[in-house]
Amino acid sequence: MSEGLNYLFNPRSIAVIGATAREGSVGGVITRNLLTKFRGRVYLVNPSYTELLGHRVYRSVLEVPDEVDLAVIVTPAPTVTRIINECVAKGVRVAVIISGGFSETGEDGAKLEREVKNAAQSRVRVLGPNCIGVYNAFNGLDTFFIPQDRMERPSRGGQ
Repeated sequence: MSEGLNYLFNPRSIAVIGATAREGSVGGVITRNLLTKFRGRVYLVNPSYTELLGHRVYRSVLEVPDEVDLAVIVTPAPTVTRIINECVAKGVRVAVIISGGFSETGEDGAKLEREVKNAAQSRVRVLGPNCIGVYNAFNGLDTFFIPQDRMERPSRGGQ
């Protein structure tokens, strides 16, 4: 598996940017999925909180004290370019942009999408925007934003 795909499907650490405990919200579903299933380190990022679900919350990915392999971005579209710039500065290897509001919304959104692409500078591999997420049954990586009771996850297959 290529190095980029390895960081996407087998990260050692994940930052959830836009983490929240709000029940039923996109960020809330992803935050809970990762905190309860993922076997690596999970860092919560949201400038509106200092603690969520018993975990420390960082104001920015730049404040996370360790390396971050994968950033999962669940914030409004206008914030994503700044967040990608922070991911580049932090050395994040891959970002999954769950957020919508890009080229699917017309020319203004397409302009935002180009800005995100330029910000990544080929230094952060990007999946998305407007992405349902990724799933790996072997390590508990579940960034799907649809709750498990509404969308069954694939079972673990053979290796």
